[in-house]
Amino acid sequence: MPTSTHDLFKTISQAYPHLRKSERKVADYILEHRAKVVQMRIVDLAAAAAVSEPTVVRFCRALDFDGFQDFKLN
Repeated sequence: MPTSTHDLFKTISQAYPHLRKSERKVADYILEHRAKVVQMRIVDLAAAAAVSEPTVVRFCRALDFDGFQDFKLN
């Protein structure tokens, strides 16, 4: 699991080609709005990325996190 913000974004970039199209929307939003995402709730991120809340959870799990909260903590 990533230990720094830089590592986290590197992890997202490396996983990007293997993500589903909808999960890539989440990745794109996060990479473009890095500072903002930490303050967002899952419902806000899902709406901003134009995906469902379960898609956000799948995105987080694709990066080996337990869920959105675990992702945000990293």
